[in-house]
Amino acid sequence: MIDLLKLAVGPVVGYFKKRAELKGLEHTQKSEIIKRKTEIISDKVGFNHAWELAAMQADEAGHLRLVSFYMFNAIIIFACYDPVEAQKIWVALDAIPKWIVTVQLSMIAFIWAAKPLANLGAGLIQKGK
Repeated sequence: MIDLLKLAVGPVVGYFKKRAELKGLEHTQKSEIIKRKTEIISDKVGFNHAWELAAMQADEAGHLRLVSFYMFNAIIIFACYDPVEAQKIWVALDAIPKWIVTVQLSMIAFIWAAKPLANLGAGLIQKGK
């Protein structure tokens, strides 16, 4: 009976140990990023801290860009496998009010454009110095 209990609980314990280890690594990575940002900001000789900070933050919205990419392409990919059912989805999407589509596209555009525009702005500021 105890062996059966160990067999059932073992994977759960392993999962939580691995999860704790990953959280620890994530915390270490975030603290290193904060330390590096502090070093860059305090570097008065390099004069490139704005560009480097923008580059370091480039991946903060990466998961949002990935989700939005799949959100837009899911119907197209689905249409390759089942065109008849995909046509029903297109018809249903056509019934959505235009203002909702506009708001949704604006949010997605911001997610995709915010970081490149920040990098462009940092580069322009750097050139102006």
